Amino acid sequence: MERRPCGDRRVRDRALTAGVFAVAAFVVLAGLGAYGLWDPDEGRHAAIARAVYGSSTWRGLVVPTHNFAAYHDKPILYDGIGAQEVRVGLRYLLD
Repeated sequence: MERRPCGDRRVRDRALTAGVFAVAAFVVLAGLGAYGLWDPDEGRHAAIARAVYGSSTWRGLVVPTHNFAAYHDKPILYDGIGAQEVRVGLRYLLD
């Protein structure tokens, strides 16, 4: 069994690391700019999260509303997390 010099292993490890980073960069950056962040849905979900945050009844927490109509397109947890983000944002802005 022949032993390889330590330098070959380092080169192979560096090449493998560079390859992993290249594949990761391609996967992450391939769709960049394909979907706009300021589509109408973003404002709608912010309004729903604000309504959940401002609700004073249990129904407002369980059934999110948009323009006084029940909105069931996203799970309740999604709107609950959005309401907590509104709470943190308001606390940050008001302090």
